[in-house]
Amino acid sequence: MTALAATLALGALAGCLEPDPDATGDDVGPDAGAEPALSTDELAIYDYATLPSNLRVAVVLYDFDDTGPNQGGAAPAVNRLPVADVVSAMFTGAGHDLATGSVSQYYYEATDNWMRVSGTVYDWTTLPRHQRVWRRSLGAATCMGGEAPRSLGGSYMCLDPVQPSNGLNTHLMGPVDPTRLCRAGSPSVLPFRPAGNDWCYDLDVVDADLVPTIKAAARSTCGTTDTGARRCGFDERDYDAVIYASPYDVQGTYPGGKTLFAEARVRSYAMYVFAHELGHFLGLSHAQTLVCGPANARVPYAASGCAVAAEYGDGSSLMSTSGYQLSGYEKLASGAISTASLRTITTSGQYAIAKLEQDSPTPRVLRIAVDNGKYFYLDTRHPTLFDGGLTGPFTQGVAVRLAPDHAQRWTHAGASTTWCGASCGAYLRVGSAQLLDMTPRTPGSFSDAPLLPGASYTDPARGLTLQVASKDPVTGGAVVDVTFRPADKKLFFYQPWAGTAMTYWQYAAGGIQYVGNVAGARRTWTHVVGANNGALLWYDAASGAAYTAYIDDGGQYRSRGSVAVGAGWTHIASAGRGNLLFYRAGVGSYMTATIDADGRFTQRSTGAGFDTSWTQITGTLHGGVVFYKASNGQLVTAKLDGMGRLTAWRTPAAAAAGYSHVVAARENGLMFYRASTGAARTAALDDHGDLAWKTTSAAWAAYTQVIGGPNGALFLYNATTGAAYTATMDAGYALRPVGTVGGISPGQIVASAGGK
Repeated sequence: MTALAATLALGALAGCLEPDPDATGDDVGPDAGAEPALSTDELAIYDYATLPSNLRVAVVLYDFDDTGPNQGGAAPAVNRLPVADVVSAMFTGAGHDLATGSVSQYYYEATDNWMRVSGTVYDWTTLPRHQRVWRRSLGAATCMGGEAPRSLGGSYMCLDPVQPSNGLNTHLMGPVDPTRLCRAGSPSVLPFRPAGNDWCYDLDVVDADLVPTIKAAARSTCGTTDTGARRCGFDERDYDAVIYASPYDVQGTYPGGKTLFAEARVRSYAMYVFAHELGHFLGLSHAQTLVCGPANARVPYAASGCAVAAEYGDGSSLMSTSGYQLSGYEKLASGAISTASLRTITTSGQYAIAKLEQDSPTPRVLRIAVDNGKYFYLDTRHPTLFDGGLTGPFTQGVAVRLAPDHAQRWTHAGASTTWCGASCGAYLRVGSAQLLDMTPRTPGSFSDAPLLPGASYTDPARGLTLQVASKDPVTGGAVVDVTFRPADKKLFFYQPWAGTAMTYWQYAAGGIQYVGNVAGARRTWTHVVGANNGALLWYDAASGAAYTAYIDDGGQYRSRGSVAVGAGWTHIASAGRGNLLFYRAGVGSYMTATIDADGRFTQRSTGAGFDTSWTQITGTLHGGVVFYKASNGQLVTAKLDGMGRLTAWRTPAAAAAGYSHVVAARENGLMFYRASTGAARTAALDDHGDLAWKTTSAAWAAYTQVIGGPNGALFLYNATTGAAYTATMDAGYALRPVGTVGGISPGQIVASAGGK
């Protein structure tokens, strides 16, 4: 956050100009840009591991004195929502909708009858308008007061010293035809309704300097508590959050503090905005929709080529434009429900899911890991409580949303936005839940986004199929069939600069799926080698330190222990399930070893007298070994058996010179790849050590690492740029492109642990 031009933020992170659920379209407001500087008592962290049973909230009602000598007469009175209506909308309304319910009732239901909202509504206080409200300059070279317009977040604004009257046509204007839209530039799509007439109003931004003015004025006012008692003298320290509400189109949250802005002119809209802004206060972002693929070939999801369709697109959530309950991800992320309601799926099977609205021993949210630390979150709804008005596919099927780990937060401080852990010591938010369209052939509509019973979604790049087996119209629960195709290739990304790593599945079709993070690695490892049976070897060539581990059948990393291999090995090749060959270029010595599926290491044999200038040594799954020299294309092949013996030596015809990589794929397939030109050539190496050339290709970009696997899947990665690509080698040894992979950082060392 910056301390410049302290205006109320209306952006996606720290504040928002909320759409009116009673209108036909979203309100559109100025991008005020820079967030406000906060006083020390406003700075706080609201990252509730467990939500309080009582959230204390004050609503301070404020308006401006719109009469004065420059008015040419008094402007029409705006619609101040009566205090009794605000108390009802905030605390006492017992219904299950925006017209009859309350924020307290909403969150009590959303948190499984745990968290109430209590507090005070402080009566309307009237403030001088001067030097507190900004207005767009509308291209004027000078403002009304003679000063130059000020740039606030890309918009040029003037101080509005007085409230102009109807005739000056710069704020409230009208009367207008209530059936027609307001003119371009007004933040209200439909006419604003003050008492007695229909009016439109122009864009305005409240200056952050107004906050202490409102606080000071409210200290001498009295209010009505949630119990109906009278309380006088506002003190912000008595509350967890404070909502400053006016009859104007000003909504948002201050980053890191307890100050929120909302609108109080229509009862149902006031309840929506109060509840929505408190959702932001609890760390939630907007409920978005996501579209993937070109307009004429939409797909529900892809690792790249996706974009947010609408910031407020998911109309089934409070964090969009409705008064319905939060989505499953949003409930988990805000702490409204515990992780006991969540089931993470890693194996094929049939899974029951209970309706989201009420607690149940059956999980209410299912999730499946996909790309780059994100998950599919699945939930099903039932028309009850605040979802009573929800109809159609959302209550008939299962919705699928893309979101990060619900326990992950990002902190927004200064100019940076970074991911962090459960508590960062700064203002925290979770990511947006993005509703996926499971019926992408109806473009532009997310009302039919959920999967209905009998419908299925297949993602070949991730080896995943989802199908709704049934939906119970009485209990609201559903049953989902989840099928994972076999994924015997386990990718491992090591980040030397951070000492961390990530595990992924890669499928035969080429696509990859994020599994989990690994912490605590050294920053000095020079090699990370997969043994093609799930085992891994870490190695530091300078010190000779080595360490083994394995990736289990759930894709999780498991440590094993240190092993002694000595320093100076320049190449470590994996040949067959668990066979390793160590080679020292410039010396010509070698060592063989085996490492089992649980990471246990055994040294087998040593030797010397090899050629000292091999540039590539590659092993295949069946135990074949290829020695290649880039300077002249010389090749030697051999067989490495389970006892660590090198046999069946062959010297096939030389390959072309200059290949930078020789990569094993399929049981006995090889890919020769030249990074400088992108040219590739494939071959097959049989059990006798004989090599046969197959196909050629020249359509590849420059990659620094190429990782193959026994199922034919290839992963190509540029460590300089972070660009990544997947492909497959088919049964005829032809190379088939799959597509790009986004979100991979530069500078990683990539290995394949194979299958277990």
